[in-house]
Amino acid sequence: MTHAALVESRALAGMNQLLDSKEAALQHTQAVQQAALSASQSKVGQIQAEISHIEAQQAAQRAAAQQAAQQAAQQAAAGSPPSSSSVSTSYGPWAIPAAIVMCESGGQNLPPNSAGASGYYQIIPSTWALYGGTGPAAYLAPKSEQDAVAARIWAGSGPSAWVCASIVGIT
Repeated sequence: MTHAALVESRALAGMNQLLDSKEAALQHTQAVQQAALSASQSKVGQIQAEISHIEAQQAAQRAAAQQAAQQAAQQAAAGSPPSSSSVSTSYGPWAIPAAIVMCESGGQNLPPNSAGASGYYQIIPSTWALYGGTGPAAYLAPKSEQDAVAARIWAGSGPSAWVCASIVGIT
């Protein structure tokens, strides 16, 4: 009987050790999962802050585009061409919002696409000629001439002249 009690006691001790080991492993796993959850929640917060910042930038760009379009429309109504200083100040090195240029051509002076549009602003030959571009296609002209023609198009038609304007949220 004493021997049986000793065997049972050792078996219980072994089971207790196994149980303690399993509990420790469970606690470690829970701690690792909690750390991963905390890291994920922190990353979500960072991403939400980045999204808010981008949305604020886009809103500012839309407001600037609308203001520039209004100024261009006023200048067009008054019969004066848009000034290059007001164009470049609003849009960096571009005559229209940079987001449109990046969508249209990626900022590259591209040769004609299947529709015939070319250059930094993806202007089709008939529009290029209509707004005073020289030569057969925009991509053959220097950037300064492409800028001037794009500014005249923007003054006359605003963002509706570029398909990418609605894609990037400029209307």
